[in-house]
Amino acid sequence: MVKKLTRTVAYSCPFCMQDMQEQLNIFDFSGNNSVELLCCDRRCKESCAVISDCGNKYKIKIKCSVCGEFHTYTISKSAFWTVPLMVFNCTNFDMQIFFFGEKSRVEEAVSENDEMMTDMADEAFDALPDNCKLAFSIIDSFHRLLEDKKIICSCGSTEVYPDFDGSSIVLCCENCHRTYSFEISEELLDMLINRKCDFRL
Repeated sequence: MVKKLTRTVAYSCPFCMQDMQEQLNIFDFSGNNSVELLCCDRRCKESCAVISDCGNKYKIKIKCSVCGEFHTYTISKSAFWTVPLMVFNCTNFDMQIFFFGEKSRVEEAVSENDEMMTDMADEAFDALPDNCKLAFSIIDSFHRLLEDKKIICSCGSTEVYPDFDGSSIVLCCENCHRTYSFEISEELLDMLINRKCDFRL
C-alpha cells in the first residue's frame, strides 16, 4: 500500500533547463496545502511547479520549459497516487513537460521523450546555415569544457557561461562579469575539441 502512495516526478527546469527527478510520498502533503518543486541546481533553485491540495483533487501548476508560460492541470487524488504513468503536455506546442507515476515507467517515458527531442533537434540543426551550425558546435564544445571546470577566468572563477551574439561567441564570467569574445571559426572548434589542459581567459 505504501508503494502506491509514492510517486516519481520528472521535469526540466524552465530557467536553467536542468533535468529533475524527485520522489514524492503522501506524507509530503501532511500539514501542507501545497508542495513546491524547486530546481536542484544550487545556482538556480527556482520554482518549477506547485502541487496544491484541493479537496479530493490536486491542482498542478507548472512553469513550462518549452514556452515559458504557466500551465495548470487538475487530477483526482486517487489517480495521482495510483496511475502507472501520467504525462502533461505544453498546451501551446503539445510537447511533453511533466511526468509522474511509477519510477520505472517515468524513467522509460522520459528516455523516449529525450530521444524524440534529440531527433527533432538534429533535424532543426541540419536546416541551419553553416555559420550557425559551426557556432552551436563551438558552444557545445565550450559547455563540455565548462562541465569539467577547464575554463578559468582571469579572476580565478570557473563560473563562466557561453553566449552567441549572432556574429561571435562570448564567454561571460558570473563572478567578475568580464566578457571574452571569440570569432567563429573552424580553427577555434578544432582547438576546443583537442584541448587537453585548462583554458585560461
